[in-house]
Amino acid sequence: MQLWIILPAYNEGKRIYATLEDYSKASWPSGISSRIVVVSDSTDETNSIVTKFAKRAGSITLIKNKVRKGKGYAILKGFRYAIKNADHRSLIGFVDADDAVPSKEYSRMIKIMINKNADGIVASRYARNSVNVVKLKTQRVLASRCYNLLVRAIFGINLSDTQCGAKIFRYDALRKVIGRIVLLDVSFDLNILYEMKRAGFNIIEAGIVYLDKKGSSMNIKLPLRSAQMFIVAIGFRIYHSRFNFILGSSVASFIHSHIKDW
Repeated sequence: MQLWIILPAYNEGKRIYATLEDYSKASWPSGISSRIVVVSDSTDETNSIVTKFAKRAGSITLIKNKVRKGKGYAILKGFRYAIKNADHRSLIGFVDADDAVPSKEYSRMIKIMINKNADGIVASRYARNSVNVVKLKTQRVLASRCYNLLVRAIFGINLSDTQCGAKIFRYDALRKVIGRIVLLDVSFDLNILYEMKRAGFNIIEAGIVYLDKKGSSMNIKLPLRSAQMFIVAIGFRIYHSRFNFILGSSVASFIHSHIKDW
């Protein structure tokens, strides 16, 4: 079985090497080999670091985007590349480039997913058995918990953490929903989990040991990002409501066009 790991990267020159080192030397469950696909919007030294590392380590592909279109867009591009090149027995997932979720935890997620015969698994910083090595900032936890309550209430996604940057899906499940992904930035996770739910796939979660890293753009822009995510979630729910015909096609199209790149 092959594991395809998508790493979205934007100016991760100071952190990408350590992540590649960790994941390229990872100990995966028996019978699993891995390929790493870095999808980069970077303008710093990230691309050259990945290129040099790939020559030494192999099994690493770099895809460069000419224009930055968001984290979700990068992951989606990596997913499409993996689906095109993988076989139907493969697992396809993504992980943030800062190594906040170490390969040891990612490997454990795979074991749990396989043992429970799930279609996908998401990492959780808030599940009962999770461990946050560095205490998360109160502002960040509050925003995350409020967002999670909103997602549970209006989408029925019963996961404690939809936004943690580590998820894995079975090839067949991902291929079925990938054409429905329209949110191309930080709300990408919500979109893919909602489509998995609508398609009837069994997505579970695993508490992890999480290493919060300094320099995250999410930490730096938390108030703006939080407001953006709440607005997109509500707009996305309205767009997918069975009653959206009341709004008329022009209003529905307006909502869709204004949330899809957020």
